[in-house]
Amino acid sequence: MKKVLFMAFTAVLALVACNREPVTPELARGVDVIIKGRVAETKTHIVATGSGDATTYTSHWDASGESLGVLFYQSSITASDVPTELPGEASGDEMNFHGTIPSLADGTYKVFLFSPYSAYDSMGDGYLVGTLKTNQSPIAGSFDPACDIMGYSTDNVEIAAGSAVVENVTLQRPFAILRINLNADSNGQAAGQKVTSLKMENSMMPLTGTFKITSTGNADIISTEDYVAASMAASEGITIGGTNNAVYVVVLPISIPVGTELTFTIETEDYSGDDAIVRTVTAPSAMAFQAGKVNVIDLKIRDKDLPAPARYAGGTGVEGDPWLIATAQQMVYMNEDLVSGETKYFKLIDDIDMTGITNWQAANAVAVDGKFDKGIYFDGNGHTISGFTCSANAYPSLFGVLYGTAKDFTVDSPTINAGSNNAGVIAGYIGATYKPTEGNPVPYPGHCSGITVKNATVTGAATSKSRNTGGFAGVVDAEGTTISDCHVTGTTTIKQTSTQNQCSTAGFIGNVNVAITITGCTAKADITNEGSYYTGGFIGQIGSAVAATISSCAYLGGSISAGRNAATNSPVAGFIGRVVSAGAHFTNCYVDGAAISAVNSGRVAGFVGDSNTTNVYTSCYVKNSSIKGSQHSGGFAGVFYCSASKCHVESTTITAGNANTGGFVGYPQNATITNCYVADDVTVSGGSYNAAGGFIGLCKDKNTVSACYEAAGVSGTGTGVGAFIGYIDVATTSITKCVAWDSALSFIGAVKDGVSVDTITNNYTGTSGTISSQAQTLGWDNSVWDFSGSMPTLK
Repeated sequence: MKKVLFMAFTAVLALVACNREPVTPELARGVDVIIKGRVAETKTHIVATGSGDATTYTSHWDASGESLGVLFYQSSITASDVPTELPGEASGDEMNFHGTIPSLADGTYKVFLFSPYSAYDSMGDGYLVGTLKTNQSPIAGSFDPACDIMGYSTDNVEIAAGSAVVENVTLQRPFAILRINLNADSNGQAAGQKVTSLKMENSMMPLTGTFKITSTGNADIISTEDYVAASMAASEGITIGGTNNAVYVVVLPISIPVGTELTFTIETEDYSGDDAIVRTVTAPSAMAFQAGKVNVIDLKIRDKDLPAPARYAGGTGVEGDPWLIATAQQMVYMNEDLVSGETKYFKLIDDIDMTGITNWQAANAVAVDGKFDKGIYFDGNGHTISGFTCSANAYPSLFGVLYGTAKDFTVDSPTINAGSNNAGVIAGYIGATYKPTEGNPVPYPGHCSGITVKNATVTGAATSKSRNTGGFAGVVDAEGTTISDCHVTGTTTIKQTSTQNQCSTAGFIGNVNVAITITGCTAKADITNEGSYYTGGFIGQIGSAVAATISSCAYLGGSISAGRNAATNSPVAGFIGRVVSAGAHFTNCYVDGAAISAVNSGRVAGFVGDSNTTNVYTSCYVKNSSIKGSQHSGGFAGVFYCSASKCHVESTTITAGNANTGGFVGYPQNATITNCYVADDVTVSGGSYNAAGGFIGLCKDKNTVSACYEAAGVSGTGTGVGAFIGYIDVATTSITKCVAWDSALSFIGAVKDGVSVDTITNNYTGTSGTISSQAQTLGWDNSVWDFSGSMPTLK
């Protein structure tokens, strides 16, 4: 016999399981079982199928008109009770079962019968006659509220081996059918959904089971906790609001008090599991489920009954299982789901078009107890975010203050209206530092890699000083921040319209406040700074006491213009406007194609405008650029207090309207410059005041220069125009082993009265031989220089 789980007898419905092969072959086969019982109440709701032939009837359960289910149970029902399923056929007024079906063992049984309709006539002296078939299937629409339900049970019946006749029992009808109409209201978005399962729960009523409806029409008993309409074929499936929209649940007849809640959990093809549709109905008045009747509940499924749309396309937001983002709305949810003091994980699984998201406000843009500590790990997964705009009040950008990691995505054609804020496409701030009133500062660093910003527009209009604008980010402000393989490219424009002081503007990052590492990044942008102090193609300014490390980075061209009328303190340059820090290192960085116009500004240069502490520049260069400034202008540096080695300038023009112009540096102070050069395709045009030189404009304050050459064309109308140095006004400058390749100008243009040039020795001025031959004569290091051409090049 086959095992099925049941509850106590009063809560059990026995249904036939049709359309199955006979089972339990291990049981002994015996005599047939005959059931002979009287019908307590005869129903004659039948359907005639033959015209004028009132003796031909059709069961709506089976098209052939023959259907009845019978189950035997032992009296003491437990969870392990085993029913015997007995298909058979009728003979006369008795119900006879095939002899091939196993007989029952000795014992006391209850007999349960179920038929969905009263499509059976009483015959003879009132015995019920039915025919069992091994293959049964319902026909479409067979459940009709006009028809009654026939359910039968017996009292205990003794069955002994060899005596398989059950007779003189009264067949009763204790069951009710609940028809659940799955309608949707006029706005029901679930209309048309194919139902795969239904669960009904209630606050008071014991339920006894349901049909497990399949496309083949099998019926079975299942647990009272699991009411299922499953495996429906596409052509026959139950659909919400459709013509076939009802599910039937078998229940005990019961009165339902007012206020009883019935909760229906409906799974469909689109809503399942935790996302199933839930509809709760409260009885407005007392009602009853009547035996032998189809009792109807109409569910008007409303929008609010539907599950809330999934916030993400998957994931749980933790490491190893990030929230998956596939839509712009899910990007909005990302902002909502960041939590102070935690890190949440996100991953793009599709390109995102954010057109229409006009009120973007990055989540980590407002401090929580003074901390920007909403951590994020954002994996762009190689996808593109387009249509992004931001005009928020706090740090307009994609992330606001980036604490955590962002990587591997492109932002195409973004528009950032910075207003009077620190702003950039990716972040207003990358990293932030919490400074408690007591104790040490706490950094919340940001990390960026593999990010591209292209065709961006970033516009600022600062109303107070020290506002910073960049194509990638406005400010970096946390120790330990790293940025690698990130790029600003395409037709990108960065514009700061403010005339406030100390507002940094740049193609990549406006201002760096802390020790960071930037590697392998580039910027290509047109940059306009109408009145600010610090402007750079790549970085606007690196602040004081910042040991930044910048390597293998570049500004790849565009126009850079600054309008501030402050000749002595408004640095503008192709790579970085101003470096205040001690200990910043620039290695293998370059500028290619900068068109710099800052005719009212001082400290204008191809690479760095003002580097006024002990920074180190190694293997950096400027090429294919034009530089127009007021004073302190240079092909590589404007005002320079630092160390440079293996750096050079080529294919560049430098023009100053006022003073101190050099092919390499306009105004060095306490600088050390070794193994650097200015190529012969560089031209230097000095202003009307003084100091124009092929390598140095104005030389003062203990500079040391060695093993360098210039081959630039130099011109000027002011005091001090020299092939190598325009003007010297200190006696402690040491310049040795340098070459000035010029036949018209002397090595030094002019020297301040009373200044000794005794430390300027062992140099060459002229055009005899080649620069390479003269450099070798002066003893240049051939491990640094390649002398194979007429002009030395750096190895």
